[in-house]
Amino acid sequence: TPGGGYAADRMPLTLQSLRAPALPQSAKKGPVLLQEELQAAGVDYTKPQKSQLGFEARLPLSWFDDADFETKQPHEWVACCRKANRRADGFALVLDDSGRGTWRYMKVHKFSTDAGKYLVSSMDAMGSMLGKPYLEDRVNLCFLDERQSQFANRVASAHKRRDLAEEDLLRRHYIQNMPVGELRQISAFQVNRILELAYSTEQLRQGALDPTSLVEETRLEYARTLNTLLFESELRQPGFRDQVRFPTLELPRKPPVAELGVIPAWLPSAYDYSACAKSFGGISSKALPEAVQAMAQVQYECLQLMKLSLFTIEFSASIRLEDFEQLQMQHIMRFVQFIRDSWQPTLKKGVLSAIVHASPEWRQEAPRPSVYEQDEIPEIRAAAHASENDHGSRPKRMTRAINLMVADTLRNVANASLEAYADYYPLI
Repeated sequence: TPGGGYAADRMPLTLQSLRAPALPQSAKKGPVLLQEELQAAGVDYTKPQKSQLGFEARLPLSWFDDADFETKQPHEWVACCRKANRRADGFALVLDDSGRGTWRYMKVHKFSTDAGKYLVSSMDAMGSMLGKPYLEDRVNLCFLDERQSQFANRVASAHKRRDLAEEDLLRRHYIQNMPVGELRQISAFQVNRILELAYSTEQLRQGALDPTSLVEETRLEYARTLNTLLFESELRQPGFRDQVRFPTLELPRKPPVAELGVIPAWLPSAYDYSACAKSFGGISSKALPEAVQAMAQVQYECLQLMKLSLFTIEFSASIRLEDFEQLQMQHIMRFVQFIRDSWQPTLKKGVLSAIVHASPEWRQEAPRPSVYEQDEIPEIRAAAHASENDHGSRPKRMTRAINLMVADTLRNVANASLEAYADYYPLI
């Protein structure tokens, strides 16, 4: 300063430590308590930090730090440390050559925006600086003003995410190095179909592009996809899983089906029930009891079809492969014949018998309700125009809904039949 003293931000580190008050007794036990919190969360720095697969080389832990655990911005932490004016601002992790870590007192000087790290100095219990200041990641710094339990959960989350990433990299390495010569190659018909979809514009079709390299890359990706399916299938077997050393990697699971479905509503506070009810009655095919009865009849027939299967997999005795293939072909032909000759006519008869007594006004083209004309929300108005242009009258909307129900049912029957056949195949 002009008077001859040092400014607070330019004061030498030794003078800063002398002017700062001594550490309280609670802070002196901080490294021990922090180590206990980390061990309770599943992280033990007293042991070498090797991966669960046994490798010493690890990915940087800062790559997997979850910022959702952060309670303050970096500049806020620095300002808080300067305002507290303590000899130590927290604890920093120091790793030795063997991978073991210890927590030491540290002093925060500033935050480097370019490096995304804090400039800190290590200290001993008496407040003396140890070595020169260095840059450190946030995941290796625990401030005195933050909860140690929350910081331990943050470090444990980073370790878990790093373990999963390393195992996933190893799994991809296995798959990429699996042989592809004996796998079924992509057919010429599939290649032609890919090229047809790739040449989506006239300019691409008339160009002098050579797709040979892209086709070879597609063949390789196709083979690796098959290897992925084989690898994940074998990984579910206990014997194979023990050999490849994947302690925490979980295979992808099918997402659960939600019990209820919801959609966002526009401006719920300004919801006009009368206008919306009039709009629904003007454009919906479900505003008539006969239409609801017709769709219920279709749903019943779809549920009955779900009880059938494309394949027959129940046999009382062993049969030859030729007989097995013939039985499957015959069963598929009978299933298709049942769909064409019995199931479709039943659906048609049920729908016609349900709506035969519907009012003539319901079959006419429904005008667009005035509620959309007065609505100031452009998204609703655009959706109303699109709905009217795409679906037309209420009988057309009902027919479209029935067609979608039938298509979903046939798709579900095929998927269920293939899953049952896949479960039966290993038993052959």
